[in-house]
Amino acid sequence: MLDAVSAAVVLADEAGRVIRMNSYAHKVFRGRPVTLSEVGLEATAGEQTVRRMDASTVTASVSITAIDPGLRVLTVTEWHGHHEYARLDLNAFGVGTWDWHIPSGDLHFDRRWVEMLGYADGELDYDLEAWERLVHPDDRDRVDEELRAHLTGRTDTYRCEYRCRHHDGHYVWVLDTGTVIERDPSGRPLRATGIHLDMTDRKRQETEREELIAELERTQARLKDLARVDELTGLGNRRVLAEAMDRAWLGVVSRGTPVAVLMVDLDGFKSHNDLHGHAHADAVLRSVALAMSSVVRSRDTIVRFGGDEFVVVVPDADPQVALAAAERIRRAVAATSAVTASVGVAVWVPGCGIHDPDRLFAAADEALYAAKAGGRDRSAAWQNGLITLLQQG
Repeated sequence: MLDAVSAAVVLADEAGRVIRMNSYAHKVFRGRPVTLSEVGLEATAGEQTVRRMDASTVTASVSITAIDPGLRVLTVTEWHGHHEYARLDLNAFGVGTWDWHIPSGDLHFDRRWVEMLGYADGELDYDLEAWERLVHPDDRDRVDEELRAHLTGRTDTYRCEYRCRHHDGHYVWVLDTGTVIERDPSGRPLRATGIHLDMTDRKRQETEREELIAELERTQARLKDLARVDELTGLGNRRVLAEAMDRAWLGVVSRGTPVAVLMVDLDGFKSHNDLHGHAHADAVLRSVALAMSSVVRSRDTIVRFGGDEFVVVVPDADPQVALAAAERIRRAVAATSAVTASVGVAVWVPGCGIHDPDRLFAAADEALYAAKAGGRDRSAAWQNGLITLLQQG
């Protein structure tokens, strides 16, 4: 394993702290450094002078492979008068390695690299084309671009996550990293080495996390809707009413635009509930909500105010428009439900004497009380302090 390699193999973090090294590194460094800088090493590939811990120095070739954000493997090979590099077995780090002779295209994969994709030794050709055939078609352009960027010296290391075809036909996510370790005098790359790390589990965890986040967002959206919606009828609740009234009253203040409030109360609902039970009463409330929704304008806002009481905000509505809306609602409820409805109407128009939304609601409530007192299944309107009962039509 690593201790059998004739090169110093060092695992270091991004701060240059030495996390692990093989036994040969002790020989190269003449001790165990705590940091790379302690032996004069920099986290860059190429020829460097190692300042050993006994104060001696040695020239060495350094290659770097990033195996995870913040972690890198440095391979430090002493020069012995020739340009040979040790071939490393990094199985101890749980990764597969590759060694690429660039001019010829020969590409050697170690046993772990091959096994990662479900192959046995000898099943894959050792050349660049064999590797390219394994890369997912949708990933090839991106892989090629990352590889070209490193070979031409635009990046310090090659690093790319992509999918490789497994022997069984499915695709495996891998993290592929590497470094050019030899160039000719003109700078043309001659040899590169690197590693493959199986990222399938991590990608699955990322996907699961993304799906969980999406589900949480959907749940939050549903909860937000529930905070605004009456669960029984599907109409808006008091929060929606407040928002609708704020918008309408802004029109009153800024432009003098009329707005109407309709208070709707079901006649004899409590007796009906006592006689037929809650389940039937709930069905009646849903029926009433549907009937009302079918006869108002899309810009009007209907909310269930509580119990058997509903409120409708009718923006940009003069008294005639508001009274017509009240009658449509009253007739729709009577025609489709087991109960009838009484409706109180109040309209803000310039000079009506109403100066805030609360007073407008109070006026509509007074009109509703008058409609109830006038025989029920009626509409009544408040205007300038006077209440008028509408004739049933």
